[in-house]
Amino acid sequence: MATMTQVKTGLIRFIDNDILPHLPTGKKVALGIYVALAANNLETKAMQYINHPAISILDVVDVNGNVDVDKLYQAVVPNFNAGQKVPIQIPIINMAYNLDMTDVEKIYRYIKEA
Repeated sequence: MATMTQVKTGLIRFIDNDILPHLPTGKKVALGIYVALAANNLETKAMQYINHPAISILDVVDVNGNVDVDKLYQAVVPNFNAGQKVPIQIPIINMAYNLDMTDVEKIYRYIKEA
């Protein structure tokens, strides 16, 4: 299990290390500012949704807000074919990031190391 703080730290590390360096300056600045501000509210906003039926049925967040990242990782892995890239839209900068299994593994590791 990982705390919401660990999840937040891992996600921010991924964005800072693996997404921002590859963006043009304007988009890098815009996304960097957005992430910095949004991160301040992530734990509070996430906790508002843990009892929503669509989230609670997944049984990946406990009553204290701890996230079963191992269970999530095990559910994600079989859904990526070798070399498959899944476009994830980033509306704030109007572009997509192509997420692949390497990214999933990095995010998982960054959360576990947080």
